[in-house]
Amino acid sequence: MIKNKLPYYPYRDYMIKKYGEPLFRVPIDLELGCPNRRPDGSGGCTFCPENGARATQTLDVKGTEAQLEAGIAFAKKRYDARRFMLYIQAYTGTFTSVIEQKRHYSELLAAHPFDAISIGTRPDCLSKATLEYLSELNKAIDVYVELGIQTIHDETLKRIGRGHDWQSSLDAIEALKAHGIKVCAHIIVGLPGEDRTHYVQTAKALAKLGLDGIKIHNLHVIRGTQMADEYLQKPFAILSEYQYAEALIEIIRHLPADLPLMRFATDTPEADIIAPHWKMIKGQFQEYVIAQMNYRGYSQGDLFEPQHETDFVPRLKPFKCADGSITLWNEEFRDHYHPKSGARAQARELFLAHSFLHKRLEKAPVRLLDIGFGMGYNSLLACEEAQSIAKNRLEVSALDQDRGILLESAAVVQNTDKDRLKWPAILHRLYDSGTYEADRFSITLYHGDVRHALNEQTGLFDLIFLDPFIERSNCKMVTLDLFICLKKLLKEDGVLICSTAYAATLSGLEHAGFTAMPAGREQSDIQGVVAKHSALTSKTKTVPYRDPYGIWTDRKIRRYREKEIESIKEEIDFG
Repeated sequence: MIKNKLPYYPYRDYMIKKYGEPLFRVPIDLELGCPNRRPDGSGGCTFCPENGARATQTLDVKGTEAQLEAGIAFAKKRYDARRFMLYIQAYTGTFTSVIEQKRHYSELLAAHPFDAISIGTRPDCLSKATLEYLSELNKAIDVYVELGIQTIHDETLKRIGRGHDWQSSLDAIEALKAHGIKVCAHIIVGLPGEDRTHYVQTAKALAKLGLDGIKIHNLHVIRGTQMADEYLQKPFAILSEYQYAEALIEIIRHLPADLPLMRFATDTPEADIIAPHWKMIKGQFQEYVIAQMNYRGYSQGDLFEPQHETDFVPRLKPFKCADGSITLWNEEFRDHYHPKSGARAQARELFLAHSFLHKRLEKAPVRLLDIGFGMGYNSLLACEEAQSIAKNRLEVSALDQDRGILLESAAVVQNTDKDRLKWPAILHRLYDSGTYEADRFSITLYHGDVRHALNEQTGLFDLIFLDPFIERSNCKMVTLDLFICLKKLLKEDGVLICSTAYAATLSGLEHAGFTAMPAGREQSDIQGVVAKHSALTSKTKTVPYRDPYGIWTDRKIRRYREKEIESIKEEIDFG
């Protein structure tokens, strides 16, 4: 992973480029209401709460003057803000006469030296008079209009009671552009009845319109809304953190590289949310998306237009092992990917030997789940075994979050005279398409966090290879909670081989219901664990790693275990 590299164009960078520094938004609710609601306030979009999605920092503040003071004070305290953008946020900012718009906007703009104004509104609420007024205002101060588009699919728009169709959004964008006004779009990912195909179609359509910014929100089912009633009566699919991240990454890749991304997560007080109940906080989610895009070599716009091929620049240093195989040195983790005894030696003596792969392939087809594919030694040697025996087929499902290591490996891995397969070619194919098919084997490579990627797996496996690289740095791969998931994926006569034999790993396996035995070559750096199903309950007192929600960082997992150990010590000392 390349640290600190943003794979998308953040709105903050756009503002710095345009204004010299970020403009911080001061959200205002003019209480103008919405043309899509009845006079009593009922109706409207099924997802919209009664307060019109008002900003959380001013939820309890009455009056525009007080909202201004609260919004500016909040931005100064939290972000050390110096320059500001007036943001007409809640409900529909243009749902009143032009005379009233002028009065409201001029009073607010006179109250503070704002650098720009952003107005949230609907595509069907931009009259000719409003457009002309905004065009005039744009001569005095930068005007941005944020359009709630939500989706391009009319069937969904009708289902959520949006009150306009996709053509209305197209007409509004065209009219705003014709008047020289900057346009930003809001879309919601996860609306009922939509899947990734719908999201991508929306992204592709918006990508062609020359927008000045885009906000992407995951759907929140909020208490008191029509959608909440619908969900409680008949629940529909809601995106988890990982599911939304996968959809979001694909959307970003379809957007132009120069389109500023304003935000991709929304804030709603937890008490108001019926679903989803994420365990990731917004900052962690953002870091996860950035890391996953960097690991996979994705960037904003790489699916919008053909990318020019660039020369491959290695980032990891090759190292020749004792058995002649080549491994890589990872500067981030300060270690080699394989034991110095050898990458091939580890694959043969630990993973292949202790799984009895040869005997299994002699008898029947084998399904292998290879977690931590890395440079591919374990899977590729297993595939060569299947090709050599030429009796039964080997089906490999491989997981790894670092797509870039495939190119690193293809550049340094050397075939031997005994190799039946051309490893560099296979690695390149996996990098490009994620799959490789041959007569006696197949490899399907899934990229992403192992905890999410496991959800893509179906059926049971004969073998599970688990290579966490460095246990302490990748402890999310050796938690009790992950082992419980793996136990459900392993056949009754199956075997799990892990390349680490530390006490926390052994304890986690045993608590999950495995019989775990250390394995490896004596007085060697090739060490691991062989685990099989067991009906016995573990009696080990060693504290395993825990990750109860499947979203914790490695650092949090380590700290939680350390606290558990300290707690046990205190009980012993004072019990």
